[in-house]
Amino acid sequence: MVVEILTGILILVTVLMVACIFLQRPEANSFTSSAAETLSNILSAQSSKNPIARLTGILAILFFSLSLTIAVLTSRQSGTSSLVSALTTEAPAETAPPRDKP
Repeated sequence: MVVEILTGILILVTVLMVACIFLQRPEANSFTSSAAETLSNILSAQSSKNPIARLTGILAILFFSLSLTIAVLTSRQSGTSSLVSALTTEAPAETAPPRDKP
């Protein structure tokens, strides 16, 4: 029940984040700036002039936090410690019998 509610909130956050990204003005040097510089600009006090950029940063943090929380809750509910152990089967597939060589 909790995972379903968090998934609904995650979908809402995702839609809002995409809308905020589309509403932002393109920067002239967006291709030349680094990702770290862009992140520092979003989370700095300087971006308070642009509330949409600040909201995008907050929604991105919420997106990753919700994604990780849902992943942890889902793994606890399924009782597996990793995705690989959940995907492996207990019995290996049978091999084909060897062919006779002519």
